[in-house]
Amino acid sequence: MGKKAWIAVAFIFLLACPAATKGAPSEDIKSGPEFFAAGKAAMEHYRLREAIGLFTRAIKGRGLTKGELARAYYNLAKARFYRCEFERSMKEINRALELNPGYAEAYIGRGNIMAKKGDYKSAVEDFTMALELNPKSAKAYSSRGWALWLMEDYAGAVKDCGRAVEIDPHYAETYLRRGQVRRQMPDPKNPGYISVENFKAADKDFNRAIELFTRATKRNPKDALAYYYRGRAFSLVSKHKRAALDFSSAIELIPNNGFAYNARGREWERTRRYHEAIEDFNRAIEILPDHAPFYTSRGSVLRWTGNYDRAIGDFTRAIELKPDNDFTYFKRGVTYTDKRDYGRALKDLTRAIELEPDPLYYECRGRAHYLRGEFGNAIADYKRAMELRPNSRSSRIFLAWLRATCPKGKYRDGKSAVELAEEAIKTSCHRYYGYLDTLAAAYAEAGRFSDALRTQAEAIGLLEERLNKKDLPQDLRSREA
Repeated sequence: MGKKAWIAVAFIFLLACPAATKGAPSEDIKSGPEFFAAGKAAMEHYRLREAIGLFTRAIKGRGLTKGELARAYYNLAKARFYRCEFERSMKEINRALELNPGYAEAYIGRGNIMAKKGDYKSAVEDFTMALELNPKSAKAYSSRGWALWLMEDYAGAVKDCGRAVEIDPHYAETYLRRGQVRRQMPDPKNPGYISVENFKAADKDFNRAIELFTRATKRNPKDALAYYYRGRAFSLVSKHKRAALDFSSAIELIPNNGFAYNARGREWERTRRYHEAIEDFNRAIEILPDHAPFYTSRGSVLRWTGNYDRAIGDFTRAIELKPDNDFTYFKRGVTYTDKRDYGRALKDLTRAIELEPDPLYYECRGRAHYLRGEFGNAIADYKRAMELRPNSRSSRIFLAWLRATCPKGKYRDGKSAVELAEEAIKTSCHRYYGYLDTLAAAYAEAGRFSDALRTQAEAIGLLEERLNKKDLPQDLRSREA
């Protein structure tokens, strides 16, 4: 699913792109093993260009056994992988496997590249091969669980992550991945939602990941990956300022990492620091100009700031780079709706639905139909969204509003509108003024005017808690009058 594919980018921080570093390999190093050892030392400090040069010399040098040569190719592939040189990384990791077909770590590395490309099936195959070679590899189980999640095999993903925890309870990435899986697992009793139990279990996993990554940063204050992953965990428990600080630490250690800039930009977006967010997305795109999710990230912020044409340009570029992603079509479609270009909006939202029949997509297409005056089509889309997600509050509110206020009388139904709005409010954890405003309109359409006045007054009271009274929307005041 497209949305998950974006979410997957967060777990591929290994695709870093560090800048050039100072220092050259010592000229008195002559043998392959010496170059290899120096390359490993450079890798530990993320001096990746230096490491690439040293591993290349090790391969060309003398004195490496066949197994050592395979490890040199693997580490060279890993360094290029960190620098986002994916095709060259794949070529060199394949060479490592030619030299040593039993090299489990290399299969994990190739699986990560496959997952980055969106080829989750091939990634699972590589992770499975790694497990056949090393059944006690927590990293392979964790990685396969992550890939299975992206294929929406939630049960398989949880099982693999659980096995990884059993093998190595201190492998922090597993908790981060399992928490993400639990956050997405649909509740069989409540389709379209997650269970309270899974939500709590996910938070427990995220907090455990934070604890383990914190230990890692104390052991090694220059561990960029630990800062990055801890930032991801902080973000998932809504500690966005802490997350941004960790992403900043990761960027300081690896200055040219597009994924860290993108992640920090998302935190700026969540805290409404849109200027900083756009700057970070710009930097991410400079580093990886052909990575579609970065354009989607920037387009989303441009949309929020009212720059609809620039947002559409970014979504269009993302679609050019990844034409089969439903989420990008959805984002461009709702931006066209914002622009009141309903024809293009409907075309994009229909394409998103063709790729992935998500209830949110039906809901937003219904809104575009409604705004275009196609009320029958709007009703059909809202009902379809409710079929896919039976307890959807937002679909009920949209349909209730249409039934209460539609300018074409044949579509109005006060009784149905009241039932829909009351159901949405009953299942909500909070009293939202928008929901109450809809219920007030429904009461009015049903002829229950005293209930309408009482509910409208409550809606205004809730809104006054958030805004100065002078800033209240005029339509609320006029309906109260």
